[in-house]
Amino acid sequence: RVARRDVLSHQRGDRVEDLPRLADGRRWDAVVDTSGSTPAHAEAAARALRDRAAHYAFVSTCNVYPTWPAEPVSEETPVWTDGDDYGPNKAASEREAEAALPGRVAKLRAGLLCGPHDNVFRLPWWVRRIGRGGEVLAPGDPDRTVQLIDARDLAAWIVDLGEDRRPGTFNATAPAGRTTMREVLEKAREGAS
Repeated sequence: RVARRDVLSHQRGDRVEDLPRLADGRRWDAVVDTSGSTPAHAEAAARALRDRAAHYAFVSTCNVYPTWPAEPVSEETPVWTDGDDYGPNKAASEREAEAALPGRVAKLRAGLLCGPHDNVFRLPWWVRRIGRGGEVLAPGDPDRTVQLIDARDLAAWIVDLGEDRRPGTFNATAPAGRTTMREVLEKAREGAS
């Protein structure tokens, strides 16, 4: 863990327009890229940090796997090599980051992220709806499994990987088969009671 918070440095800006600001000579022990989804933008950011970053965590998605979520996947499962939508673009962005920073990239293929500040509102919508009470119709098979990961857990793991400077490909999800949608919604109901 980082013992002194005052050693942290954050650089905030537009990933396209503000890249020249990275040429100020500063170096980073670890960089976390949470928004790279266009291969050219991911490549440009990684290239700009090539001589300045010891470790680069690229938050990707399980959508890089053409067979996910219908089939179980592992880090060795083939990813998209063509196409021009979210999954193929994330897979290409991973490749661009690795090409620019060989051996220094941790590719974190996140599943369903949840937790505070969730702006996608998948899980929060259900929690709020159940909290209002009354009958709630839930879509799909209630026994289908979901692989939720709390964003805070993912963030702590990213820090650990950066401190260890550990590269590689990692599926950042809960273990397969651990939780069903029914269980998630029932827990939301219990919490609302």
